[in-house]
Amino acid sequence: MKEIVLSDKVFERSLFEFICSIGDISDAEHIQVDFQNVSYYVPAAIVSLLTRFHRWLAQGKKVTIKNHSTCSAYAYLQRMDFFKQCGLELEENFQRHPAAGRFVPVREITNNTDALATEIATCMEPDQAKLDDVEQTGLFDYFEYSITELGNNCIQHSSCANFKSKAFAHAQYAQSGDNVRVAIADCGIGIRNSFKGSDYYSSELDDIGAIKKALEPNVSCSSKRHYAWGASPNMGVGLTLLWDTVKKLKGEFIIISGEGFLSSSEGERKLGEKNAFDGTLCSFLFTRKNFSEFKNCYSLLMKSKTDLGLIRKNGIGGTFE
Repeated sequence: MKEIVLSDKVFERSLFEFICSIGDISDAEHIQVDFQNVSYYVPAAIVSLLTRFHRWLAQGKKVTIKNHSTCSAYAYLQRMDFFKQCGLELEENFQRHPAAGRFVPVREITNNTDALATEIATCMEPDQAKLDDVEQTGLFDYFEYSITELGNNCIQHSSCANFKSKAFAHAQYAQSGDNVRVAIADCGIGIRNSFKGSDYYSSELDDIGAIKKALEPNVSCSSKRHYAWGASPNMGVGLTLLWDTVKKLKGEFIIISGEGFLSSSEGERKLGEKNAFDGTLCSFLFTRKNFSEFKNCYSLLMKSKTDLGLIRKNGIGGTFE
């Protein structure tokens, strides 16, 4: 039996070490996960652990947990539906309140991603979510579109796997720091394998290279397949724009797939073969108040499109795509 004792707190800066700590299971047929130290996990840690669980189960391994009901994060993880998504129906000793605009509990990503995308976009930009005028909801609409694209790619990655694969999303807003965190993860084929059969795949392409390729504007438009993260059947810029927008908001974006780990603030790292993440994790963090640095939220989106070369100036000072 392989026992994994989980760390107490996991934030973005410790995510690399956390992924490594739950990675190397060698040839263990039974994995026991100890929650005794767990006090707080960001959404990226929660969904990555959950996808690990389901990947182990898909591999035919026995997975058990212990000390979950006595750890300090027990009620929090219950409220976020972590244990429910593990298949555990536990008694709740608290009252659930509406979560709209504050957090989105862990949700399994299914074929209908629209409702989930709206929930997450509302957590990201709640003020615009209340408006009906499309000329005032540019950033909310974009977030909603981008999350839909990421969810669809999770489904595509999972459907290509030769086992029963699952994908999950989770979002939360922390009023104390005005921070929004969103994480989406699957235990499917990963970004590199998703490029197989496309014009961009080669035997020399490693996981870091595949992540960077998926971030290039329009990279999927001439592909024979559209299964790479960030690929859109329409534009192929969903992940690209989201990555650039989060950076402009002075946030942090992390993408993990296979052995590749890429952070918008810390650069690239390699997990190694033993600790490789089976699937893809996309996690981002930003502060809502940074919206105020732009004249309006729509100008933020337009600036990202222009900087990426997706919009060009025409002869009379306007723009066209």
